[in-house]
Amino acid sequence: MSLVTPCPNGANCYIYVVRGAAQNGSPIDDTLDGIAGYFGVDIAAIRALNPSLGDGSSITPGQQLLIPPPTR
Repeated sequence: MSLVTPCPNGANCYIYVVRGAAQNGSPIDDTLDGIAGYFGVDIAAIRALNPSLGDGSSITPGQQLLIPPPTR
């Protein structure tokens, strides 16, 4: 849970800051699929909390994403 912070408005969500390859220990930047899998949440739920994503999967390091409560 050290990678997320509770949403300030008290909603049932958390804030995750997208990490680049140098920050996440992987040879590639974070992906939406990877974030969903790591936290055990559904991609559709992430999209619902972040309407600006639309149907795309393009995210960039430093971007803040709202995610549902992690299950892992």
